[in-house]
Amino acid sequence: MQLLRKRGGDEPASSHLVAGVEQQFYIVFPLALLALLPYGRSVWIAVLGAAAAASFALSVFLVRDHPVAAFYLLPPRLWELVLGALLAFGAVPDFRGRAARELASALGAALILVGVFTLTEATAFPGYAALLPCLGAALVIHAGRSGPTAVGALLTLRPVVFIGLISYSMYIWHWPLMVFARFYKGRDLTTKETLILLAVIAAVSVLSWRLIEIPFRKPRANLGAESGRRPSTVFARTGWAMAGLAGVGLLGHLSNGLPQRFADYAPQDISGRELYKEHTCFLETDQPPEAWPGMEGCRIGSLKAEAPTALLWGDSFAAHYVPGLQTVADTLPFNIVQYTASGCPPIKDLSVNTRPNCQEFNRRVDEIIDRNGIRIVIMAARWEWYMDTNALDLRRLHETVDALLNRGIRIVVLGQSPVFRFRNPYDHTYFMKSERAYSITGQATDQPLITATQGARFIDTSDYFCDPDPCKALPLCRIRDDQGFYFLDQGHFSAHGSTLLVQSIQEVLRAPDQTYGE
Repeated sequence: MQLLRKRGGDEPASSHLVAGVEQQFYIVFPLALLALLPYGRSVWIAVLGAAAAASFALSVFLVRDHPVAAFYLLPPRLWELVLGALLAFGAVPDFRGRAARELASALGAALILVGVFTLTEATAFPGYAALLPCLGAALVIHAGRSGPTAVGALLTLRPVVFIGLISYSMYIWHWPLMVFARFYKGRDLTTKETLILLAVIAAVSVLSWRLIEIPFRKPRANLGAESGRRPSTVFARTGWAMAGLAGVGLLGHLSNGLPQRFADYAPQDISGRELYKEHTCFLETDQPPEAWPGMEGCRIGSLKAEAPTALLWGDSFAAHYVPGLQTVADTLPFNIVQYTASGCPPIKDLSVNTRPNCQEFNRRVDEIIDRNGIRIVIMAARWEWYMDTNALDLRRLHETVDALLNRGIRIVVLGQSPVFRFRNPYDHTYFMKSERAYSITGQATDQPLITATQGARFIDTSDYFCDPDPCKALPLCRIRDDQGFYFLDQGHFSAHGSTLLVQSIQEVLRAPDQTYGE
């Protein structure tokens, strides 16, 4: 489930990307053994041990600031696979005595269970966390190879063995089915729906194992004609099947998803993104902080000569308030200047792995405040994303807010706006026949923000669109009205949504209990 929220999102092929790590290993490992063949087993073990140690160190190094690379690339995952190779080559002596075997296998099973019940979407994985399942499995396997154990006896039970037989097919099939089920429902599945889905996954896995996996692995026993028994024929047929599937995919891509399947489907152009001031006041990933044009170029609304200035600081989830702010800027008791960058939350000294310019971009805030006499800072971001990817450092956020407050700066923190499972709001309303959807954010996102930003004025930006669902922990939100959609995609406001939201909170922005000109 970690992959579903953190690294794979709702991508049906995410688990296949992980399988690609194994496939790369199966290509590289035999070639490495061939190169080491003349040197004997002791050299093999030494080289594999060094490779495993280096890979583990790389995994620990990358997992904090580069979690996607740590998860999907072979070098930081290599050690997990090499552990099995080291056992196969006899790098670890057999356990002597029944007591040692039982203790090792019980410890291994315990490590696996601890991992099952403690690893969550918030866990930095692989890194140190991967030691739980990997060392656990290694201990169980090695103890079982050394002699009989109670855990080993449990694993030889027929139902457990059968699960092992279908495990690869289940590994391949479970993820797309889970993702498509969530696409269809537009929310997390209920317990009942999850149990039904698990039964479907098991049934599909059994069929796949019996009808695809076994015939492929044992062609001579399962293919009738003599010509069909040759491995070359099996691979040729597989190639043709892959080519056919690729052709169907290409046809769908070139035809924009074959929209003629739905007679009344009429995609709509939802406006808003063009008002973010991209490449100037909203910097893209490859743009350095120097590309920001300055106060005059990024002012929202007309200049009010005697009024203080507010700085809108954050990522695209700060920029999506710009269309709405433009409609009320001239009525607010302060000027507003936009200072936003893609994927860069408003936290000083924070390194974001996919945004190399983010840290320097945020460091410049102090200079901008000092040089221009800014009295108010409005902070906004896609907070839940950084929480899920371990990029949101609440301690640094607290320090950022405290430092600004100590300088006499008024701070407004815009909480997490709704974020949905769908990619396109029109698709959701068309296929689900509903103008409401569950947001994946809620109190679990906002409460840590409120705690970390004490002293700032916190505004819940989902209140206007969402209502709590008494049956679920997630809020149910409106995504459109008669005038149009509130959102461009899975969470960015459209111009219409931004305008409605800002107009609904403008009285709070005016802050009658605070004197912005102080």
